[in-house]
Amino acid sequence: MTENLTEMQKRHKAEIKALQDSCKHDGEQKWYKEAWAVAHPTGREVLVCEVCGAILDNRPMDMTKEGD
Repeated sequence: MTENLTEMQKRHKAEIKALQDSCKHDGEQKWYKEAWAVAHPTGREVLVCEVCGAILDNRPMDMTKEGD
């Protein structure tokens, strides 16, 4: 039987959660500007693990810095 989209999304969501739960987050990490939609920043940044994609921290954006 062919797997449908809902089953596939559920399986992949569980696989990503397992990866994030087992990740030590000791690899590359990067701060990204947060936006609720394209070109609509929230005024915050999030720290993302580049290995598993987990959001590790957040902070107010430094508005004194020039655009990145």
